Amino acid sequence: MCRAGDSASIGLEPYLIWKIKDCYLQSYCVDGSEESVPKEKWAIKYNAIEVEYKATDIKTGKLTKYKDFKWDLATGEVG
Repeated sequence: MCRAGDSASIGLEPYLIWKIKDCYLQSYCVDGSEESVPKEKWAIKYNAIEVEYKATDIKTGKLTKYKDFKWDLATGEVG
């Protein structure tokens, strides 16, 4: 996920980054009717996931690394 940068030269800045490893698409479908907005459904299988969250510093307005989460399903390691 991204937020608008402080200037046009910076552009979008990611604040939530998901990394999945050893992944594959298990299923995909599109549902909807003539009168509704189509909805996509994805099922993704993976062996490990990493999530990085960056918070906005109230004083400077800059993004700073806040939290990380790691989970390896093969080894059961959480970090």
